[in-house]
Amino acid sequence: MPIKIRAADARNNFAEILGRAHFGGETFLIEKQGKPFAVVLGIEEYRRLLGSPSEGSEDSGEPDSRQRNGNRG
Repeated sequence: MPIKIRAADARNNFAEILGRAHFGGETFLIEKQGKPFAVVLGIEEYRRLLGSPSEGSEDSGEPDSRQRNGNRG
């Protein structure tokens, strides 16, 4: 069950949320104006959901640089 958190709280505690998702396996549902907006989860859970190959293989399931940079080019 994901942990619900307001977008403002997620912004203010982003480093903690990332650590908890990565190291603790927790999933966070980010809400904006009381509605689901985004999800933060660890890479292992992300790969599991996608059915992606494990780390070190050619297709790691990780976004390319344009996706990582918000499609800024």
